[in-house]
Amino acid sequence: MDQADVERFMKRALRLAARGRGRTSPNPMVGAVIVRDGEVVGTGSHRHWGAPHAEVVAIQEAGKRARGSALFVNLEPCSHHGLTPPCVSAIVESGISRVFASIVDPDPRVDGKGFRFLRRHGVVVDVGALREEALRLNETYLKWVRKKHPFVAIKVCQSLDGRIAASDGQARGLGSAEEIEFAHSLRARYDAVMVGVGTVVIDDPLLTVRRRRGRDPHRIILDSRLSLPLTSRVLEKRGDEKVIVAVINRAPKRKVKALRERGVEVWLLPEKNGRVSLRRLLSKAGKRSIQSILVEGGSEVVTSFLREKLADKLYVAIAPKILGGERSLTWPEEIGVRSVRGAVRLDGLRVKRLGTDVLLEGYL
Repeated sequence: MDQADVERFMKRALRLAARGRGRTSPNPMVGAVIVRDGEVVGTGSHRHWGAPHAEVVAIQEAGKRARGSALFVNLEPCSHHGLTPPCVSAIVESGISRVFASIVDPDPRVDGKGFRFLRRHGVVVDVGALREEALRLNETYLKWVRKKHPFVAIKVCQSLDGRIAASDGQARGLGSAEEIEFAHSLRARYDAVMVGVGTVVIDDPLLTVRRRRGRDPHRIILDSRLSLPLTSRVLEKRGDEKVIVAVINRAPKRKVKALRERGVEVWLLPEKNGRVSLRRLLSKAGKRSIQSILVEGGSEVVTSFLREKLADKLYVAIAPKILGGERSLTWPEEIGVRSVRGAVRLDGLRVKRLGTDVLLEGYL
């Protein structure tokens, strides 16, 4: 099998893996393709958390044709007992003779153990095909497993002159219909969406997924002193998602009690400069298996993440509109940059159209 074939089948595995986007957390997205004599005889994907793993689904589809075949999988097969038995045992029992994998799974329960098990049982293992694509696909999982902190992405919609809201404080209507649909698709990908209480007071958002299919993310509201109105729509739950309000330890106990009586999780956290410590918030979120957070605003919250270098990725949608005005809202505020040489730069920049808007996407 030549390199072109290896990459072709691995691309298919990656496409299968992506079907689980937004539904597998805290598990990774995994796709599997079984090939015998150049023919695909089995495929599988991990559809959602708790569902059978991709390798097992593909093996079941291949049946007896798996013997002597090659398995293509974007992540090292698991070697531990969890909700499902180890995939490596199923691979060996099926008679698969060769495994192509993109990357090692850094989960301490795996971390090379799966490959060693396969090799001990006579399976040839090749690692590295389409490595960069595999890393990007599971970037949120990989950050969380290694650091126990969520992967943090910031999403901003701005005018040509850098405004995120008009002088009246309103941002609705700034982005195109395609930009709004993209924003909802992002919410469906991330475990949680975060905003500051100012955004809730001004816009009264739901922070749910409405423009496309997908699960609603957990909602995290930064509200150091608990000024959140109890009538806010963001407090309304539609399913299993959590509504979390992060406050400082000395927040009014009466308001904390009122929120908890409504089923809201209130996180009492240490403060930094009179506000919730973002590092402590991320640490707690990681321990609660929240793998990824999408920060949607406002300017003060976005600025804090940039200033403290706590964000991993940035999405900026630029609308072909000019707002002007001294009272219109801009972003970010002071982040400690003193010269062009010290500017925050984006790596791996991608640019695409969203209707009439332009989207910039890159890593911080």
